[in-house]
Amino acid sequence: MKKQQTKVFVTSDTFFGRPNSAIERGFVSIEKMNDRLVENWNAKVGEKDTVIHLGNFAWTPNDVDIIDKLNGEIIFIAGDRDQALIQFSQDTNLINISDQQILTHENIILSHWPLEVWPGMDKGIFHFHGHTKPNIRSDIKKMNRVNVCCDNWSLAPIEIKDTLELLKDFK
Repeated sequence: MKKQQTKVFVTSDTFFGRPNSAIERGFVSIEKMNDRLVENWNAKVGEKDTVIHLGNFAWTPNDVDIIDKLNGEIIFIAGDRDQALIQFSQDTNLINISDQQILTHENIILSHWPLEVWPGMDKGIFHFHGHTKPNIRSDIKKMNRVNVCCDNWSLAPIEIKDTLELLKDFK
């Protein structure tokens, strides 16, 4: 039997439980938004996959519990609105929050904040970021910076490998 290859995904700004996010996204309730986010997440991410979440996961500590419904191992970079996640993680060792604000994965620079410059930028290294929701669009012709906010990607994580393949076509 062939072993299934695990995948690595990235996303940000899911804001589980945030009333304003439900309204901005056109949902009639927080519950409907949360259900759709979980459904979209699990439709893409398998049990053994990894998701790197670049900040702003959930609105309250009670909303962080939704992590139990999500497929995959999640690595978090805390965002500017992740007080609930940090508080929740202090009560349990089940959450993996990076102590670094900038991570590197397969020659990609990952951070919550959009960077103006990053290591390898002049050599074609991509920078994936969150924080800005849809305010800062990805402009690959201008710079190799990609806004991975879930609002820009059908409210779901994106696979890093497939996204890099897609980005090659925009050069």
